[in-house]
Amino acid sequence: MIFHEYETIYVTRPELPEAETKRLHDRFRAIITENHGTILADEDWGRRKLAYPIKKHHSGHYTYINYVGPADLPREFERVLRLEDNLIRFLTVRLAEHVDPEERRAVAEERKARRAEALGLGEGESDGAAEGSGDKPEAPSAN
Repeated sequence: MIFHEYETIYVTRPELPEAETKRLHDRFRAIITENHGTILADEDWGRRKLAYPIKKHHSGHYTYINYVGPADLPREFERVLRLEDNLIRFLTVRLAEHVDPEERRAVAEERKARRAEALGLGEGESDGAAEGSGDKPEAPSAN
């Protein structure tokens, strides 16, 4: 079977209760796995302001899913997304063709580790590059 790598971002209504958002997310994850897909990354981006109003909403709850699956998986996934009334918008993009799911899983784990490291840098841990940029604002206060 030929597998491709995809990413889907979907936006739910902002007033949706947390339990309903979790139920939707679990349902969407199940659709991917039931159709021979493998989820590589799954991120809750939280509530954000929309660039323009959509269906009279000015903000929405964003969720990102990166997965590998057969070519017909996005068609079924998007069919289910279209049927859901609590979604404001969604977008699916094919990132790569003819991929090995295990190889992509390893790449996704590496990306996840780099992201965690980068987030750690923002919280006070730093390497040489971050220290150099942090010295400039502190210099005037030392005088």
